[in-house]
Amino acid sequence: MTLPPHKGTALLPAVRDLADLKALAQQLEAMLLEESGRLLRSDPAGTVEALLRLCPSAREMKLNLAADKMCMSIRKLTDLLARHGASFTRIRDRVIRERCQKLMDDGVLNAADLADLLGYADPSHFYQVFKRVMGMSFKASLERRKTP
Repeated sequence: MTLPPHKGTALLPAVRDLADLKALAQQLEAMLLEESGRLLRSDPAGTVEALLRLCPSAREMKLNLAADKMCMSIRKLTDLLARHGASFTRIRDRVIRERCQKLMDDGVLNAADLADLLGYADPSHFYQVFKRVMGMSFKASLERRKTP
């Protein structure tokens, strides 16, 4: 069983038994890997950012985990991003900054709660990350939010 060629909208073949289902799953996986490879070559920073946005916590936003999911070495991913004028750290910091801003906009103004929601077990580490990604301390950020 093979999938019909993709022409905008593909029709899936009938699945008669478990063997057909397994074959279909393998073909779909191969197509997905091929498409993700194309996307990675054309926009590696966007691909990494999309991957990081899928991570439930900042603790899982690590270079080695991203490289593993993208089936490449850390060095290759770092070099690829550098060739496109990006870095893993800058991308990760942007994702964390956006999450911080969204949570604070949604009313989470307690540092311990914010740290917990972002996946930081140690609030003191969260304070350091917050200052790096936001450009100001957590306290200064709260003060700025209070000022009209």
